[in-house]
Amino acid sequence: MPVAQTRLEILQVCKLLQCVREKNTEQIQKLTSHGVPHLVNYNDSEEGFTALGVAAAANDDEMIDFLIELGAHPDAVDLKGRSPSMRAAEFGHTQCMERLVKAGAKMDIKDLEGKGILFYCISPTERHAKCLEIAVQNGADPNNVSNEGVPVFLFACETCCRQRRSMSTIKSGRTCLMAAASSGSVKVVRAILEAGGDVNALDIRHNHASHFAALNGHFEVLACCNPKPKNNEGETARSIAKDRDHKEATKECRKAEKSFGKVGKNNEPWAIALYDWVIERQQKILNMCTKYDPDEKGQIPKDEFSDILSGMGAPAEEDNIKTLQAAHDKAKDGSVDYNDFSLPRNG
Repeated sequence: MPVAQTRLEILQVCKLLQCVREKNTEQIQKLTSHGVPHLVNYNDSEEGFTALGVAAAANDDEMIDFLIELGAHPDAVDLKGRSPSMRAAEFGHTQCMERLVKAGAKMDIKDLEGKGILFYCISPTERHAKCLEIAVQNGADPNNVSNEGVPVFLFACETCCRQRRSMSTIKSGRTCLMAAASSGSVKVVRAILEAGGDVNALDIRHNHASHFAALNGHFEVLACCNPKPKNNEGETARSIAKDRDHKEATKECRKAEKSFGKVGKNNEPWAIALYDWVIERQQKILNMCTKYDPDEKGQIPKDEFSDILSGMGAPAEEDNIKTLQAAHDKAKDGSVDYNDFSLPRNG
């Protein structure tokens, strides 16, 4: 987009941005009709602000519609490479995000630091979570890595952890994982889990990530989450999915509950943590176990089973692993049935 350079351009762009802030649509109409051609898409000479970017940052969705009707480009970036959608996401302005998406705004743009819009959605508020959902559903790159080599979901986990420690005023308790589960992006969920996101975290209503996935019928995500927790209303993920007639999600919850029951009795905390850990590493576990099973019997010595879990960093103490060994030593011959332990991803 053109940057104001001449005295006339600089003055008119400054006047346009002032009118946007003041919601003076009459004066904006005059400036864009009789001023510098394509004025509505000019960057100011200092920060590179555009009219649409200013409206997005100000949460003025009506102004966004007005400017787009005048020819404002939905992806006009400022001198830092930030699009209007990024400015809206930065402040959690969901309605502005929706208006920009409707106008054709792209969600895969990166700023000059290589950061896409998801970097701007990372904040523990309901509004930012909604912005993340909108962005992911409309093409945002879940594997975006900044120019400094920081993946967006590593940034998300680190940021949320810092904010949860330092911001006592955040009341929802909603985590990045919950927002990702709500959006339905399996890639996002897996990336957060692999980066160390707490799969067992609860918000203040005792909602778990699985509750948010079930609420929106995202059955693919439910295979990554613990299906057992109940929220303050006594609802499980399955009951939520059933109430909203999400048949596939209900079916996935039922399968997950059945599989979850194999992990440990009485849903001990270590068993819950291990279940979620196994779900995300099923194929890796199977690959490791088959190396110790050249005859393909589906069983390996319990000591080698223990070494595999310990070597992969399983969230279980030695006594817990011994409990697992006993549970999966069906023949009582010192061997572990690793196929029974490694829950099938599709059932």
